[in-house]
Amino acid sequence: MQEIKKMKLDLTIKDYKKASYYNHFVRSKKMVVLMVLVFLAGIAVLILGERGPVTYLVAAVFICYPLIAYGLVTYQINRFVKAKKMPAHTPMTAEFFPDGFYITQHGKRTLFTWNSVRYFVKNKEYFFIYVDKMRLINIPLRCLKPEEIQYVEQLVTNHVSDKRRKLAN
Repeated sequence: MQEIKKMKLDLTIKDYKKASYYNHFVRSKKMVVLMVLVFLAGIAVLILGERGPVTYLVAAVFICYPLIAYGLVTYQINRFVKAKKMPAHTPMTAEFFPDGFYITQHGKRTLFTWNSVRYFVKNKEYFFIYVDKMRLINIPLRCLKPEEIQYVEQLVTNHVSDKRRKLAN
């Protein structure tokens, strides 16, 4: 009989938003690279361009692009949360065992094997589990006991390849 650790979680809207920000700005390297390149292009236009109103306007747009992009993503995330009418708290259960894990949310229990994990990340506040390109499971560490966190980390180390996991303290 396999040992199964059952963990009761309470997801908030803040948890959803943090996962969305992580997905857009940390996990999506293309977005971050684009924002940095546009910002640097704005600096280059400002320094190397001919002095004039058009140069200053182009430089200002390029330099402000990262802030504009961040604002648009924030707006989209907030709009999505309102449209979904997400409750302030969503109960969820995670059950981890050597062959995979179950996630139970909204009365639906779903099994995921360790092979289905595309990418696993642990940061200071969350476990982020990518199970496909469009699905991210976030597990707030504040809901887990230290021994449960250690158990999950051990399972991930044993079953998810180094390329597909990032465990930070």
